[in-house]
Amino acid sequence: MKTLYSTLLLLVVASLFFLNCNKEDEFDITTLKAKLSADFTVDSPKLFINESIKFKNSSNSASSYLWTFEGGKPTTSTEKEPIVQYSQKGKFTVQLKSMNEKGDVVIEKKDEFITVYSKESWSQFIYPKIDFQNQSLSGNGALYTELIPDPESLIHSVCFDVCNILFKDIDEIDVLKMISYTIEDTDGISAKGGMPPHISIFFSSRYLEIKKKEGLNNEELIAEIKGVLYHEITHGYQYSPIGAGDYQGGTDFFGFIEGMADYVRYVSGYGTTNDRHVGGNWKDGYKTSAFFIDWLHSKDKDFIYKLNQTAKTINPWSWELAVKEILDASVSSLWEEYQNDIKTGKIIEVDQQLKDLRRK
Repeated sequence: MKTLYSTLLLLVVASLFFLNCNKEDEFDITTLKAKLSADFTVDSPKLFINESIKFKNSSNSASSYLWTFEGGKPTTSTEKEPIVQYSQKGKFTVQLKSMNEKGDVVIEKKDEFITVYSKESWSQFIYPKIDFQNQSLSGNGALYTELIPDPESLIHSVCFDVCNILFKDIDEIDVLKMISYTIEDTDGISAKGGMPPHISIFFSSRYLEIKKKEGLNNEELIAEIKGVLYHEITHGYQYSPIGAGDYQGGTDFFGFIEGMADYVRYVSGYGTTNDRHVGGNWKDGYKTSAFFIDWLHSKDKDFIYKLNQTAKTINPWSWELAVKEILDASVSSLWEEYQNDIKTGKIIEVDQQLKDLRRK
């Protein structure tokens, strides 16, 4: 009898032990599911003075919030996803406290999380020194001189325009201190060599004569010179994507470098959509990549700026990773949508939307 009693007592104790363990396990799971966290993001942490920015709240299990915006208007907010403006240039910290009945959690993103630029800072743009030489002046190079009597002023204006397309602030620019620009009686069209702070560009006077013989008038020849210059100057200022392959057709590197340069030429007014066709690949470069880049602005108006910035933040760089970071979509799916827009004619509507956007 004593043995039976001891056995029953042992079973009761064991049952209570397992019940308590189950309750503790259940409590731990519930606690885990309800764990309070604080976090937030923004579409782009870089903006101009008095431009609005919306903060996206990704906190978990919070019932209330307290934001603190260094240098912002408002300086604090209890909204879940507030919209804020900044009235001065600088780099600013943002803090979020997420709260519920069990407590609070604070996250602070410091110093360079928000960067505010001033459009007025462009008055301090550093123009490169121009070493211009017309090496075929006694031959067909005379036509260039006739069409472009002040090449240094033209090159300077193009430098400024290109940087305004690629950057938000002069502090982001890899400064060009010198551009050696030569007119040469040679085959080809033009090419850029070197890296900042000193690059070289040649332009073919032979090519210019060929275009004249094809029937281009002086105005059209000047537009051709300027269009080529916008392309080459873009090469001088654009960032270089790391680990994106070699400079040859079909690589991520080639599509980035040549596509971006032809995009800048196009949006600067020196190209038409007559050269846009169905087919190809986003890595093909030149006009094929350029028109795709333009179309991607219908998804994000700052696409070219963000694309250029990814060359310094993604290593190794690829179109897939860059587009995923900017638009949260695969480049292949967006290319397919773009191709379909061309086929169906919807691209005409998109073109008009983008032209209206660029006028603002």
